[in-house]
Amino acid sequence: MNPIRKFPNYLKILGIFLLSYTLITNYLWREPDNYFWICHVSAFLVSGSLIFGFRKGIQIGGLWLILGTIFWLSDEVLNDYPPDKLSYFTHLLYVLISIYCFRKIGLLPFPWIESFLWYVFVQLLSLKFTDPVQNINLVYSIWPPWDLIFSNYFYFRIFMNFFILGVLFFGSYISNKFLDE
Repeated sequence: MNPIRKFPNYLKILGIFLLSYTLITNYLWREPDNYFWICHVSAFLVSGSLIFGFRKGIQIGGLWLILGTIFWLSDEVLNDYPPDKLSYFTHLLYVLISIYCFRKIGLLPFPWIESFLWYVFVQLLSLKFTDPVQNINLVYSIWPPWDLIFSNYFYFRIFMNFFILGVLFFGSYISNKFLDE
């Protein structure tokens, strides 16, 4: 899509739908801390960016919606949580909307730096506004099965930051290759 052209109205409507859906599902869970998971904060970023035509916000949030879903799914599988149909549907919806938006507006080459800064920002939000018992985005303690590898939270944080940086870099690379075809 030509970045100079007017932002399509149907993408703005999609943004309103995504914003409404995210607000409603978080309300259904009735846990205010749920708003601060990286997937949900990124859904707010994508929906607001769709409404206002901010392409970079769509790209950063969309990349995190895809990667956050992968992290969430791995956590679900590794910890054998009881299935939550709404959560599965929500994460699948986020991935589909992100891929759709990437196909429609394109993806800047290597948005991994901005995406990492978004991750740091969301980590700070989680520290400031969430309950340590919830451990939103792993900002307070090590979650299983990571505790089998790390006994020191500081080393875990260093590892996670480099791991996230690497995943974002390779995720950006793969997204660019996939979208160029």
